[in-house]
Amino acid sequence: MSSFSRKLDLEMVFGIHHREAGCHANQPCKIPFIGFSIEIPPFLIGLVAMLFFSISPARAGQVTLAWNPSSGPVAGYRIYYGQQSKNYTSIIPIAPNLITTTTYTILDLPEGLYYFAAKAFDNAGNESDFSNEVNTTVVTTSTEPTTTSRQNSRLVNLSTRDWVGAGDNVMIAGFIIDGNGPKQILIRAIGPSMASADVPNLLYDPTLTLYSGQTPIASNNNWQDTQAAAIQTTGKAPNDPHESAILTTLNPGPYTAIVRGVSDTTGNALIEVYEINNLDNRLSNISTRGQIETGDNVMIAGFIIGGDNPKKILIRAIGPTLTASGVPGILADPTLTLYNGQTPIASNNNWQDTQAAAIQTTGKAPNDPHESAILTTLNPGPYTAIVRGVSDTTGNALVEVYDLDE
Repeated sequence: MSSFSRKLDLEMVFGIHHREAGCHANQPCKIPFIGFSIEIPPFLIGLVAMLFFSISPARAGQVTLAWNPSSGPVAGYRIYYGQQSKNYTSIIPIAPNLITTTTYTILDLPEGLYYFAAKAFDNAGNESDFSNEVNTTVVTTSTEPTTTSRQNSRLVNLSTRDWVGAGDNVMIAGFIIDGNGPKQILIRAIGPSMASADVPNLLYDPTLTLYSGQTPIASNNNWQDTQAAAIQTTGKAPNDPHESAILTTLNPGPYTAIVRGVSDTTGNALIEVYEINNLDNRLSNISTRGQIETGDNVMIAGFIIGGDNPKKILIRAIGPTLTASGVPGILADPTLTLYNGQTPIASNNNWQDTQAAAIQTTGKAPNDPHESAILTTLNPGPYTAIVRGVSDTTGNALVEVYDLDE
């Protein structure tokens, strides 16, 4: 019997994070997770092991895996992959002398659909269980985007409105900066201002913290306390002094922003991410985990496509997949509707019912047939995606918006 515990005890998400008993009784060791994910810092959920999966756009035929270092007596990792789900024909060990390495690139892969998972192992060779599985389609021709195409069509704003609860039931948003070189970003946590839009039960005093990996790199409670002049020059200053904002310059990579209520207060809030400069980079993804309730307390993701050209977008509503990682109280059957203004333009309940083949070719198909996805090409303008529970069911869910134009 392996001394790695097989029992998961975790909270999640921007994807999914693991907290488990470890390789030895008094020293934890975690199962890694592969996925486009929101990193939850350890003070919220304890020990975290997470793998972030991406495809390098710079070269064809390759996949790059990157992860946060695992805590506990971990000697290394093994990457498993193959062309059938949960049937891995290749194993890549990350040697013990390379356990501080947090990225690995698999080169010269033939074209096709590939599935990836990972295990951690200790000095005795004991392995953890598999991480969550992800898949992607590898092409052998270069898909490096041109600067012009990115400038002509891009996501210029990403936002999510949801309920902010107490304790760990906060709103957790992740976003990815793609491209080369630093990018200036404005992040806002809005509460009182939504009264003018008749949003009920507002979070009166939201606070905002920005993370790179597990490390907090910026925080704000009331936006006028710091950076007030600089934020005002962007033209996007919050309307209420109790709202929060962070103006910062970030290198390409994944980031997490967490909205809480001061003194553990609760209510509806809005988190927003704006690009301020550097059109050579782009906001390529936002994911937000939150609690789906009934009535108006649903999860609402908004995004704006800027530029002149149509853009290919994939939107997902994830629920049951979180169960495999121990996330409690999941939304068993999410449904997804896309709006242009007040007009619904697309909807989906179970992703395999429509567009299944096209969604699978993106490499980002949901893992559970009860989850929802919409693959569409949209003209420039503002759009809204709303996640509800079928038959007014409730629970934790994840909404994601991907920019598929490389």
